[in-house]
Amino acid sequence: MAANVLPSLPVMDGVQVDLLGIDTNYYTPIIENTAAFVQLVSYQTFAAQVNENRTLLNFSLSPCPFLPTTFTSNFMDGNNAAGWRGVDSNNEVFWNTANAEVETTNLQVQVNATTYRWYELKWWCMDISGNKKIFLSVRRAG
Repeated sequence: MAANVLPSLPVMDGVQVDLLGIDTNYYTPIIENTAAFVQLVSYQTFAAQVNENRTLLNFSLSPCPFLPTTFTSNFMDGNNAAGWRGVDSNNEVFWNTANAEVETTNLQVQVNATTYRWYELKWWCMDISGNKKIFLSVRRAG
């Protein structure tokens, strides 16, 4: 799925990273289950700018239906049944360059009964001359 004719953000073992724009000042980074089945997921997020760390361990994330109301119900945080979750502690991250946070998310996805995969994501999103830019690094850690 591509927004604004931009390439989709990465999908790792059926889990996609994405952003929800809250307004011109804030966005919330999220993960979505793009698989057709429930995924067992864990993550820890660490923010560099302020202490907004978040940990959610071993939760079952339903498939995301991508319906018109999927992202407006439980806006900013999501829920397991809706197939998406916010990964920032207060679900508000600054777009403006002076306050833009670098966030690190360690994401674990269970791919079968005996295999888990870890990914390290670095997020840095900001407004540059009125344009929203997304800088994202994804590294498979295990």
